[in-house]
Amino acid sequence: MSRIQRHSRVPSRPTLADVSPGTNTRIKAWIGLSTRRQQLLAYGLSIGSLVRVVQQSPATVVLVEHTELALERDLARMILVEAPAREGQDPLGG
Repeated sequence: MSRIQRHSRVPSRPTLADVSPGTNTRIKAWIGLSTRRQQLLAYGLSIGSLVRVVQQSPATVVLVEHTELALERDLARMILVEAPAREGQDPLGG
């Protein structure tokens, strides 16, 4: 079973909002976040950061290092991620 949530159309570029709870992934890019970029960086959400999705409803909650962050769904849709790591696969590539 895929670790990306299935919608009526599968996203060609998965975002943080598409990742199933319990899944580790890396931040790949931001879409149009110039005004919020400094805030995301301050929270540890930089390009290449490893995050674990904790929940998707009512907000997207992620664990970054030892901090849980709740993100508005619209903001989570603006954060592109790598394809989530499969179970048993080391998300750090080691």
